[in-house]
Amino acid sequence: MSLRTRLNLLITLCLGLILLLGTLFVIQQARNAVQEEVSSTANLSLRLIEIALSNTSGEDAAGLQQKVIGQLARLRGDTTLAYRDSQTGHARSRHPGPDAQP
Repeated sequence: MSLRTRLNLLITLCLGLILLLGTLFVIQQARNAVQEEVSSTANLSLRLIEIALSNTSGEDAAGLQQKVIGQLARLRGDTTLAYRDSQTGHARSRHPGPDAQP
C-alpha cells in the first residue's frame, strides 16, 4: 500500500471519527435540552394550578380542588415517565403512582 493511500485512509478515518463524536455530542445535548424543557413545563404547570386553586374561595374551593386532584390523578395514571438512570445510563420508564413527586 502506497504512502498516499495510507495517508488518505488515515485522514478518512479521522474525519469519520470526528463526525461520529460530533453526532453523539449533538444527540446528548438535544436530550438534555428536551429534559430541561419538560421539567420546566411541568414546574410551570404545577405553579399555574397552585395559583388557580389558591384564588378560589369559600365552599367552591374544596369541591374544585377535589375535582382537579381527581383529574390530575387520572392523568398521572395514563402518563409514563421516562428518565435516564444516573448510575447505569440506561433509559427507564415508569408509571407514577398517585403520591409520586413531580
